[in-house]
Amino acid sequence: YTNSAEALAVVSAEDGEAWIFNILTGDNNASAIWAAQRVPDDAISVIANSFTIREIDFDNHETFMYSANVTALALKMGWWDPQKDPKFDFYASYGFDPMRSMKNKKRAKQLQRVLRYYSGRRMWRAFQLLAPNSSIAQSLDPLVGNLPRRMQGSYPFAIRVSRHSVRVDHMKAMMRDHYEGTRFDLTKGMAAGPYGDPNRPANTAQQAVGQFERAISMHRTLWSFVVEVHKSLKSNMRDGTNPNLS
Repeated sequence: YTNSAEALAVVSAEDGEAWIFNILTGDNNASAIWAAQRVPDDAISVIANSFTIREIDFDNHETFMYSANVTALALKMGWWDPQKDPKFDFYASYGFDPMRSMKNKKRAKQLQRVLRYYSGRRMWRAFQLLAPNSSIAQSLDPLVGNLPRRMQGSYPFAIRVSRHSVRVDHMKAMMRDHYEGTRFDLTKGMAAGPYGDPNRPANTAQQAVGQFERAISMHRTLWSFVVEVHKSLKSNMRDGTNPNLS
């Protein structure tokens, strides 16, 4: 995943279906390679500037959609070997892997560590906040992070939650989050200054390795919004108190 790709959510107002849509440019920047996976109706999924679609079941058309060329470039570049792994992992094949792409392995390793938590920390936090009663969500390790290669404890595509347990006000609170109350709390420590400021500069000094935590809420966010999509919602329900989001 880099600037030639995107990870999006597509939601239907007709039937309430939600799909995660991952797309990147095709071979020689021609056309596109894409995959989509349906989010179960009783589950939540998190997109944090990263692909999240893993193994594609090519026979399950109720859950997966994909371009005709979805495996072609991965086969050509050697990113997927069906002889070693018969199951095609979209993120493992097409996610940006510094160790695979960069010649300077020392720099690649440093960048990989940054990328591991740039998306992974937010995925962990969103699951933790929105699924407080899920043993799966609460057992996720914040130090695992999110990388193309699968790791022990890798974060799931989606986590099931109780109906009506995720409200609009929960979503708003999550969008304001700076990891308050966790070991990664950006309102604490020397970098927060005397006023507990969670905002950090975009870049650290050139001689420094790594970067500050990437919170869900950050200083360069100009605006954010919560969208409720359901055909049964009345058009005048705009005050953000409707509990039907699940």
